[in-house]
Amino acid sequence: MLFWTLKKLRSKSLVTREKAVKDLASHHGDRALKALIGATHDEEESVRIAAADLLLARNWPKSPSERANLLIVANRYERAGREEGAAAVPLLARVLQERSRFLAIIRPTTVRRVAEALGYTRDVSAVPTLLKGLTDGALDVDDVARALVNLGRVAVVPLIEALRAASFLENLAATRALGEIGDHRAFGPLASILKEDMGANISRQHEARLALEKLHHPSSSEVIKTYLTKLVQSLRDPANPDRASIIKHLGQTQEPFVLSAILPWLTNNDSRLRGDAEAAAKTIVSQKGIVFSEADITAAVDFLSWGLESQSGAWESKCVLLELLRNYGRFISDEQLDRLASVRDTYVTIQLLIGNK
Repeated sequence: MLFWTLKKLRSKSLVTREKAVKDLASHHGDRALKALIGATHDEEESVRIAAADLLLARNWPKSPSERANLLIVANRYERAGREEGAAAVPLLARVLQERSRFLAIIRPTTVRRVAEALGYTRDVSAVPTLLKGLTDGALDVDDVARALVNLGRVAVVPLIEALRAASFLENLAATRALGEIGDHRAFGPLASILKEDMGANISRQHEARLALEKLHHPSSSEVIKTYLTKLVQSLRDPANPDRASIIKHLGQTQEPFVLSAILPWLTNNDSRLRGDAEAAAKTIVSQKGIVFSEADITAAVDFLSWGLESQSGAWESKCVLLELLRNYGRFISDEQLDRLASVRDTYVTIQLLIGNK
């Protein structure tokens, strides 16, 4: 009977309340409907979800905003975003506003789901909500960037505007998202970032370069090469305080010419810079997408052979040389082999070389 079912909904027992909601599936009419609506505000998530599912199965409520609200009450954030679109955006924004930073620390999966749901709405109004959640500390950059990518091309214009925002986090999320979305309207704004002065902007420029690589615009390669040339030139400035950052960024490129700029740092007196140079050079010579010429490899081996005999950088030079030989040993000349054979402690190098010739 409906009377007993409604009474069970007021029970202190979670199991009893869950069973009562299930029993309401066989009851219709205003009293049952009112009881289900009340159950969507139960303190336990399982009861809320069960009640919401029953209401939605009965096609109640009718309006998108009311349906979105019902889904969010039941913590069905992703479904609210997918099914109700723009109507869900202000309601999801309210969840972020109410729970903000505290919830991000205590229950990070919840705010991650909210961000994901905003992306599923495919509505441009979700862009400022996501960016605000980022600057408020409720969301992190990766979650926001993924959500912005899910929004698709509708987000391109506000994301281009976000590139001019004062917040570095907003810039970062917008830049990454524009690269993944792949709309060529972003080419001009991203390219202009690479033309800015060096200094505090190096991390921002690095992200813009990565985005341009993913954009596959016909002019991307030319802009990137010009930027990298400028980066290499700045690395030669002994007064440049950002040399470590520049070396790391150069190590993540697809241009063969940057290798010759990194190798001299393998013998630097600063052990930290030597380590950065080793990591960057090994990354470059091991990338499958880079095509080195025989002349490039010959010049690199000549320098590394000298580095093996230096007081500082012998170990780093050897590590890079081993990686180089694994991938390009066939380019090494007999003369270079003879020189390597005369260097102390190059047995492993020679064996690798012989194996690649």
